[in-house]
Amino acid sequence: MPVPSPSRRPAPRERLSREDRRRQLIGLGLAALTRKPAHAIALDEIAAEAGISRGLLFHYFPSKRAYFSALVEAAGERLLHNTEPDPDAEPRTQIAQMVTGFIAQVERRRDAYLGFIRGFGGVDAESADVHAAIWQTLTDRVLAARPDLDRDITTAWWAYVEARALSWSAASSRPDLDDLVGHCTRALDALHQQ
Repeated sequence: MPVPSPSRRPAPRERLSREDRRRQLIGLGLAALTRKPAHAIALDEIAAEAGISRGLLFHYFPSKRAYFSALVEAAGERLLHNTEPDPDAEPRTQIAQMVTGFIAQVERRRDAYLGFIRGFGGVDAESADVHAAIWQTLTDRVLAARPDLDRDITTAWWAYVEARALSWSAASSRPDLDDLVGHCTRALDALHQQ
């Protein structure tokens, strides 16, 4: 019988509290997103990495959909935490802080981010709702800093920022981050002047 490779050996069983186990399983799922899109994540592999049975995984998450929704929510919370601006800063500075945080998040976790946006979009309506709420919060933050802006245009602008962050993070020769942030914040103003 072949010996499992060290990377594929199941984790030793460890008794954790319900919340600690949920956090562990979510962490393993987020880590899996760096290797593959969400639809390719096998719950058997996640359970084995955690040192539990697949059946026990369903004790913490009642369904595969619930597990994926928890992953979307956790990835979104991380993104929202890393893009939160200083509420005491001047409005344009707040927007620049949000863009900087967003680009930095994409750069640090590009593969996981791609797994997040490309892997979850069509999983189910609940995950899609969580995903939409994340974008709503990002838009709300911009509008809190600049209430003069249009909601639909601001939401579309975030898609532009996302596209720029993804292309910038993949480029071998990149423009300066401050230049990219400045470009994105100027684009927000330009879109609202149309």
